[in-house]
Amino acid sequence: WGTTGTGNGQFRTPYGVATAVDPVLGREVLYVADGLNHRVQVSDLDGTYLAQFGGAGTPTQQGVFTTMRRASPARDGSGDVWAADLWGYRVERWHRTAAGYQYAQTIGAPLPAPTDTAVFHEPRGVAFVPDGSVAVVDTVHHRFVRMSQAGSLLSTCGQRGSAGGQFNWPRGIALDPATGNLWVADTKANRIQVMTPACALVAKFGTAGDGPDKFDWPHALAIRASDGVAWIADTYNHRIRTYDVATRTYIASYGYPGSASTALQWPTGIAVDPTTGHVFVADSGNNRVVELSDSGGASIGNTFSR
Repeated sequence: WGTTGTGNGQFRTPYGVATAVDPVLGREVLYVADGLNHRVQVSDLDGTYLAQFGGAGTPTQQGVFTTMRRASPARDGSGDVWAADLWGYRVERWHRTAAGYQYAQTIGAPLPAPTDTAVFHEPRGVAFVPDGSVAVVDTVHHRFVRMSQAGSLLSTCGQRGSAGGQFNWPRGIALDPATGNLWVADTKANRIQVMTPACALVAKFGTAGDGPDKFDWPHALAIRASDGVAWIADTYNHRIRTYDVATRTYIASYGYPGSASTALQWPTGIAVDPTTGHVFVADSGNNRVVELSDSGGASIGNTFSR
């Protein structure tokens, strides 16, 4: 049972389930962690909707979630329901009463503010900003961080979400030398976001899929200054994609799944040789590096595989 939506009995990414005897009803019921609806839904075992609790909120608010994921609500012996709020970094408890479910307790707290020495959770891509700072993708915190080259924290940009300027497991970052903007591979959102170092959104493009302007977990990107071409490792589509940086328009693709000399398998890293303009790709699934040459991001050919 269930369909996509926000209504009673509808779901958006249900990530966990649990069953238990409800002390008020005296029968077994089903609890569903309704992930992107930020709530727990309760139903009979035949799918009949009974109740819900929670709702969207922030980690500083009680009785709400900031996404329930990869965790099942668990019911204790008294009939209370405990639910894991993954991005709220906490567990919350609801007390079961004859009238419904009443928020009762929070265990855990929001993350502390980042400091010079406690800032990263799985840092990935790195880019150098014209002002001398270093921009680092802080993947599990869904942001990029700017630090001085001496190691002082200057700013953070982003949080988990789907709006412009928010990120979902970003992994790659590259500087556009013509504008000073940063291109971020917003990996799990299957898109590219262009941001200023001061965290203003310039543009975003891409959705999930395998057609033009579509990606499947882009991991890395590089921008070639000589002709303003962006090279993007579209990892789970097993290809490299090129874009005109100034207009953000698609140019061409290279690669297909496999181990042949012209194939790629989960490319996850990419770099530009500033002398020749050739592009080097970490072809992870094939355990090799592939060197590509081209003409303005088009007519891409494999020069050498190592």
